[in-house]
This record gives sequence, C-alpha cells and structure tokens, in this order.
Amino acid sequence: MQRDMFGASATCQPDGGSNYVLHVDCVGLYASGPFPMYTIGPYYSLSYPFTPEGQRVTAGCTGMGPGIVAVATNAYVEVYRG
Repeated sequence: MQRDMFGASATCQPDGGSNYVLHVDCVGLYASGPFPMYTIGPYYSLSYPFTPEGQRVTAGCTGMGPGIVAVATNAYVEVYRG
C-alpha cells in the first residue's frame, strides 16, 4: 500500500478474501449534508469494493467523496470473507 498527503492506493493479491475495500481516514473541510452545509473535522473515504487481482485501487480525501480541502491521516485495506 502507498499513502500520500491526499489519499492512498493499494495492490492486493488473492489471500482468501471475497471483497476488499480501501479505507482512507481524512481530516479537513467536507460536505456534511445538503448544500451549503460544511464541517471541519475527521471523516473517511472508501474505494469501491474490489476483488484482488493485482490491480491498483485508489481512494482520496477529495474528488469523488465529500472532501473539499483535506489530508489523509491513515489508510488500510478492509478484507471481507464470505
């Protein structure tokens, strides 16, 4: 896994899990409800569920999620076995 100031990426190999999600903890300014509600504080961003086929998956604190201006504080891959 690689993490930078604004998000993270991971490349996973098969290890028995059925679905994987990249979880990124963020802190900053984000949309917390209907426009124009904004909050400053912690929140998280998730990648789409994926199966481990050696492909790179990325999740960021800004862009497709609620974040406006934020930095990544932690990142990890959640493994779901099913």
